Amino acid sequence: RLTEDRAAINRFGFNNQGMEPIATRLAQRPRDAVIGLNLGANKDSEDRAADFAKVLTYCGAHLDFATVNVSSPNTERLRDLQDRRLLRDPFVVVLPRATEYSLADVVEGRSTLQFLRFSSNQIMARQIEAHLRRIGVTSSHRFECSNDQTLMAMVAAGAGWTITTPLLYSRAKRFQPRIQMHRFPGKSFSRSLAIVSTPDCSNSILDLVESRIRTLMTEHAINPLHKEAPWLRDSFVLIN
Repeated sequence: RLTEDRAAINRFGFNNQGMEPIATRLAQRPRDAVIGLNLGANKDSEDRAADFAKVLTYCGAHLDFATVNVSSPNTERLRDLQDRRLLRDPFVVVLPRATEYSLADVVEGRSTLQFLRFSSNQIMARQIEAHLRRIGVTSSHRFECSNDQTLMAMVAAGAGWTITTPLLYSRAKRFQPRIQMHRFPGKSFSRSLAIVSTPDCSNSILDLVESRIRTLMTEHAINPLHKEAPWLRDSFVLIN
């Protein structure tokens, strides 16, 4: 800004000091405000998907949401990095099957069950935490883990409860007799899974991979869980 001239200079692109200074400023953000980060690739990046993941890992603990800009006309070849959305995977609550507490009592902290959460350096964990803050839910936790199967094992043992997704729940077949999946109470939220490709990836290969993944997800996750939990039919679905 040129204050004396009452003017501004607009330099095209995402001019900034880089993720380290930005992460420092984000750490000092007001806690009562919703803060997001818009990510754009450098034109000389050799692996844009890896760069996006690196910045999200470095800055994500201070964010409520992030956007990935893949359509900026000012960044050379940015639009070449595209995704094929595959699956909408809603977040659900998983409780020990034998618990005496209601779903509302557990989520709102009126039980002795501990919240077993994903490690805070994971994008999914930060998405869960941001949503809990938005709806005013604070749950104490003494354990966090990056492995979804470990979380399922602990829930099955009655050590606590967790928030996960149907796709991850479907992998925990050996624990399912001792755990129970519930619709997230109140406002729902979800993640989307996609294939991200670079310009040099063959479309025919992408078509084959996408077709195979869709078939496997339908056979091994979507259809069985729709049968077990019919309330998932409208939310746990392939994206066309």
